[in-house]
Amino acid sequence: MARTVFQVGITRYTKQINTDDHIDSTEFTLTNVNIKNIAEQAGVSLATVSRVINNSARVSEEKAKRVRKVASGLGYRLSPKPPTKACFRTRNVALVYAGWSMMELNEWGFMDGLEAVFTENDLRLMLVRMPDDGSLPSVFSQNDCDGILILADLKNVPDSAIKSLEAFPCIQMIHGNARQQFGDEVFCDNHSVAKLAFEHLQRIGVKRPAYINVEPGHDACIERQMFFQYCMQKAGIPCATFTADPQTALVTPSHVLAQQLVGELAAMKQRPDGLFVPVDYQLPDLYTALKAQGIEPMKDIQIVSCDNCERHLIKTDPRPVTIDLRLHDLGRYAARQLIWRIEHPQSAPVRLFIKPEVIFP
Repeated sequence: MARTVFQVGITRYTKQINTDDHIDSTEFTLTNVNIKNIAEQAGVSLATVSRVINNSARVSEEKAKRVRKVASGLGYRLSPKPPTKACFRTRNVALVYAGWSMMELNEWGFMDGLEAVFTENDLRLMLVRMPDDGSLPSVFSQNDCDGILILADLKNVPDSAIKSLEAFPCIQMIHGNARQQFGDEVFCDNHSVAKLAFEHLQRIGVKRPAYINVEPGHDACIERQMFFQYCMQKAGIPCATFTADPQTALVTPSHVLAQQLVGELAAMKQRPDGLFVPVDYQLPDLYTALKAQGIEPMKDIQIVSCDNCERHLIKTDPRPVTIDLRLHDLGRYAARQLIWRIEHPQSAPVRLFIKPEVIFP
């Protein structure tokens, strides 16, 4: 006996067919499950269920998971609207990157998020490295993709190449050069990162918080410092800041910069008792420098950092509190938004921020 399941409207029908040479009977069973049932059990609106079905980027990952779980339990298959042929000529989408190694791309969770959504929608993800000379890879000049995600600063790309990229449905995934403010944007929320860091230090009773950064040219670090100082100023709390000189940082090893900055911190009459480190990869050098000054991390000084990167956190003892950027969710939202943008090229551009969360050791 074979079983064929197919969708008709919003009601699931099951048709049982006898596969013997002589068909004795055909049975139709109506399973009365619809999106209203799913919405009620998942505790969401009908519109939310509809958005999940259509892979909309406007649904939180937590709600989407809840809807899928309820639908699966009810035996209802959430079938997204298949992309139209007119929108998806090649079924290729390209991630344009520069300045990142393949290990870093695979280490960060957004790649898993991108691949999961594109696989669900029968789309192929191509990784395209932007050449150092700013020339345009052939995949764009030959129109061999339907949309692009940009994970690169395009400051060295000539205007002619920028115009070629602007012709594609596009998602920007990092704050880059001013000329690349085209397409939609799906970003980490650096404002919330700084706010969470400040609130955590306040919550655990830190009286003299400080900020330290050995890489002053890092765009995310600059944003996090600015917003952290804003939170401190708004609360009426002085903010000690230890930041490497930009010119010195270009020619000085990071561990030496860490020693210099921690030396300044240790020389203060009233040492900070809390520290915000904007990126996890600075932690190993800073831990070494602090201990060399007789300052025990997480005992003499509380530390909160950002990225939740295991490769760097494993080198710290004891581990600090860190802030997770939820890069897997960022990847999923970016992929969904690109699909939506390919299908709605004339709609107004949007900017999405993925809110981070605090991770305790």
